[in-house]
Amino acid sequence: MLIRLATPNDLTSIADIAAQAMLHDELFIQLCPHRHTYYADFRTAFLRRLKMRLYTPGYIMLVAIESDSESGDYADRDRDRDRDRNERVCGYAVWSRRGDSPVATQWQKNGHGDGWWNALERTLLSIENHYHNLVSPDRSIDPLRLDQYIQACATGYDFAALPELWFLETVAVDPRHQRRGFGRSLVQ
Repeated sequence: MLIRLATPNDLTSIADIAAQAMLHDELFIQLCPHRHTYYADFRTAFLRRLKMRLYTPGYIMLVAIESDSESGDYADRDRDRDRDRNERVCGYAVWSRRGDSPVATQWQKNGHGDGWWNALERTLLSIENHYHNLVSPDRSIDPLRLDQYIQACATGYDFAALPELWFLETVAVDPRHQRRGFGRSLVQ
């Protein structure tokens, strides 16, 4: 098992994992009562959010990778990823940096290498999301329940007691790979 930063090429696999892992989750049962009927919308909503998180400073997305050649040297594979095409994304985690210290502020501003390309990508993704929301909104979701959830979350977290922290936004493991340590490794 390897834990590494997610790349744009990982996003479709991560969206598949998110949709499958959250399909029977109690929160998504409430927020997305039509997720079975409109599964493609349900999955696409994850993909759109994941894309935005990948390019937003202050967030870091990790993936857990399983390979057919688990005994191989991952350092070598990092230098030559095309060598092993049997890697599978088995889980992911999204962390955000919270706090007002100089280190936290710098991380929130620059993330892990934010530059003009990521800023452009975020702008284009915002336009794409706005377009999708107007033309083909997510039919799996109940808008009223989503609004209630967003309002509850906005007032429900008091981070004043924890001025500096890494906040685990999401962790999910492919249901076929659960109970094998992927989730634990993503949060350690």
